[in-house]
Order: sequence, then C-alpha cells, then structure tokens
Amino acid sequence: MIQALKKEQYSALVVDDEQKICDLICLFLSATGRFKTLVAAQNAVQAIQKLQNQTFDIVIVDHKMPGKSGIDLIGTLSKTPKNRLMKYILISGCLTKEDVIVAMNEGGRHILVKPFSRTQLLNKIGEVLKDEIL
Repeated sequence: MIQALKKEQYSALVVDDEQKICDLICLFLSATGRFKTLVAAQNAVQAIQKLQNQTFDIVIVDHKMPGKSGIDLIGTLSKTPKNRLMKYILISGCLTKEDVIVAMNEGGRHILVKPFSRTQLLNKIGEVLKDEIL
C-alpha cells in the first residue's frame, strides 16, 4: 500500500455565496492548525480571480451559487493544467442523482451534503488529502 506524503501545512480555497458558510468553514480549518492559507470567494468569478496568482491543495465549493454553479466551476478548474493537482469537495444541500453524475464527470469526486458537522467536514478533507487533519 502506498502511503501519501503528509504535509505540515495545507492551503484551501472556500467558495460559497453565503459569507457565513465561508467564515465557518475557514474557522473549522484554521482551528486544526494544519492550514497555512485560507482564502474565501463568494462566487466562481472571484474564485477564478484568486486562482490567477495562487494554487491550493484543496478547493471546497458550494453547488448552488449565482452565475456559474459549483459543478461548472470544478469542471473549468480541473481542465486547467495548473489546477489539475488540486483536490475538490462539492458541498450542497440539494443534489440530484444527475448532479452527482455530472459532478463526478467534471472532477468533483468528493461530495459533502449540507448540513454537515465540523467532524464530517474535517474527515472528508482528511480523506481527500489522504491525511488526518483532526
């Protein structure tokens, strides 16, 4: 079995049109002491702008946002060579079976259903990064 190399510090981009959700996720991640960089964006346009000069280990994206959806954003980002190594988690309170299929085809293989607890979020991130971050 190949064991993933565990990093001391990670970077994360949180994209959600609800500022409170962004703040809460960033608070949860900050409290672990394992994230050196936490950046929030309110929509896909802001997320793409923030990715112009920076890459992240993980991007946590809400599905339902004004303009481009989280699935569309993941699809756009995962097709860009410099973003291919980033990991993505799609969060949503309402995903249809078709949404899940499209998300997986676009590179959003990890999904977390709202509402979720701090532990569920951190466990999902740990699974995606192949690291225990709790």
